[in-house]
Amino acid sequence: MREMIFRGIRKDNGKRVEGYYLCLHHQQPDDTELHIIVDEHGGYNPVDPETVGEFTGLTDKNGRKIFEGDIIEIVGEDARSFVRYDSVETEFYMTFDDAYFGLGRDSMSREIEIIGNIHDNIDLLERE
Repeated sequence: MREMIFRGIRKDNGKRVEGYYLCLHHQQPDDTELHIIVDEHGGYNPVDPETVGEFTGLTDKNGRKIFEGDIIEIVGEDARSFVRYDSVETEFYMTFDDAYFGLGRDSMSREIEIIGNIHDNIDLLERE
């Protein structure tokens, strides 16, 4: 069974944290805060909900964990994309030139390398 962990950017200092996802609701139904639990003792850090991404269960060619929102490059190719989740196919995927590739199904993780993420390095996806 794969690890169910998430990553997000903290609201207070802009640093990335990994851990278990927790959504806390306050008195008003529309007043929701998202948190990432960072340790087994229950400590948590408020994160920007737009930056939360799930661990895919795979690592890249360098052994780095691949999360939703990571920008990846196929080794030896001029192909870059970012990792998304497809709720219909229930898998993580990327698109290259409008072609759909299931992460782990159509490409092996040893063939890809994380080069950034969409929150910090969106410019890596722009073509010259």
